[in-house]
Amino acid sequence: MPQIGERKRGKEIGQRGGALRCLFEWSACRVCGKPRWVIVHKGKIKNDRCKHCSDTERCKTLGGIGEKSPCWHGGSYSRYGYKYIWLPKTDPFFSMTGNAPYVAEHRLIMARFLDRLLTKKEVVHHKNGIRNDNRIENLELTIRGEHAKEHNQGYIDGFKRGYLDGKNTATQEKAT
Repeated sequence: MPQIGERKRGKEIGQRGGALRCLFEWSACRVCGKPRWVIVHKGKIKNDRCKHCSDTERCKTLGGIGEKSPCWHGGSYSRYGYKYIWLPKTDPFFSMTGNAPYVAEHRLIMARFLDRLLTKKEVVHHKNGIRNDNRIENLELTIRGEHAKEHNQGYIDGFKRGYLDGKNTATQEKAT
């Protein structure tokens, strides 16, 4: 275990990319005391608090926690085209969340429509392929294996019709 104040290059501590040549110092967080490697810039450490303490302290000083916090973004975010919704612990569908208290909106809509929890084997498929179109008429409940078969069959049918990488093979032969 390194000692507080010890300095090393990024390469020595397993950093990658542009941080290989940077200088790091083993430093304790000013708030929680958790030790970690911090970049040294112009002879001084760049951050005196860890990321968790920085975010928490900033949000608390600006006005509170949860919905009262200015860091609150309405309880939702998007990732890879899917929308995720924050659920409170008192919500009956809370057990569908993962490590964070968020659940994919299309899964939540289907679960509420069926009035039951969805299992991990159940997949909610978007019929039109648009990931954020979460209307109930666009959603279809299926099982993981069947869902994969349907998608693969769609690709196979596309190849049988003469399409290869989105282009018709007949027009490709004429070009060569």
